[in-house]
Amino acid sequence: MNIYTYKVKKLHHSNIYKIISDYIEFYNYVRPCLKHKKTPHEIRMEKASF
Repeated sequence: MNIYTYKVKKLHHSNIYKIISDYIEFYNYVRPCLKHKKTPHEIRMEKASF
């Protein structure tokens, strides 16, 4: 997902907000880190648990 692939005329405030929100969701909850083979969220939850 890349903001540069969208046509400028189709980018409105609500569209930009959704694109960025979707990317943040992907980056934190879906994308696995190569080193740990887990998502950043899973790594943070492991460190936070006592």
